[in-house]
Amino acid sequence: MLFRSYTIPGLIEGVPHYTDHRDSPYSIAHYLNRLYHTFVLYADDPRFFVGSTALETHRICYTIEMPNIDHKNAKNALRKTLKAILKAMDEESRDSLSLRAVENFMTLPEYKRAAIVLAFLSMKEELRTKALIDGALTEGKVVAVPRIGFSRTEGDYLEFIPLTLDYESWPLDRFGIPEPPEAAQGLSLEEMGSSRVVVAVPGLAFDLSGGRMGRGKGYYDRFLAKARAAKANYGGFLAVCGLCFESQIVGRVPMGPWDQRIEFLATETALRKL
Repeated sequence: MLFRSYTIPGLIEGVPHYTDHRDSPYSIAHYLNRLYHTFVLYADDPRFFVGSTALETHRICYTIEMPNIDHKNAKNALRKTLKAILKAMDEESRDSLSLRAVENFMTLPEYKRAAIVLAFLSMKEELRTKALIDGALTEGKVVAVPRIGFSRTEGDYLEFIPLTLDYESWPLDRFGIPEPPEAAQGLSLEEMGSSRVVVAVPGLAFDLSGGRMGRGKGYYDRFLAKARAAKANYGGFLAVCGLCFESQIVGRVPMGPWDQRIEFLATETALRKL
């Protein structure tokens, strides 16, 4: 068994546990090794690490034991690390890995059965979803993307606006994402709850137990809770699949009682049922 060790950086203090691919050029450990003096433990025996799987024999684990760290700080530290990793990825790799992840997503049987695909338009450093959106539109599926709405009863909430073929000509918002026209109407919960729906969920970090961490606003968690209730009420089906790079998979995402878990995970490496 091969081990190498370095010094723990303050950047990831409070993050309970990470695992990632040893040979991934955009892994958490690779990024930290380049920019910081980090503590990284390499091993060829997957049994040595919590979170290893039979499919992934080379793992990296770095663990910081801080029993008194609070849940919010753990998530914030993890967000900071993952944002830096995504920013460090070159565009050629981002494009090629995105295409492979989308291809895996589109092999999901629930995607093939779906009438509605709830996708997302990518921010600059996110996985590219254009191939998914264009492919689903070509197949005659309804493709809808998120927009932040507001109501007096809920405050800010996530609604999904069906795309039109000219969506790339929409004006860009402050994140550089095409923004649906203000007059565009979102899909109702009844429409989604009574139909066959697959959700491609973005996020910063995922784990292999269905854990997901977004950007901290809770929009998807609140939406998925409502969508799952609508599915139960109206008799449709709903499949929730994370869509991310393999380097965004960590050993364990800190989860609270309000956080919604995903059922599938598509990356450039595999489509996993969780």
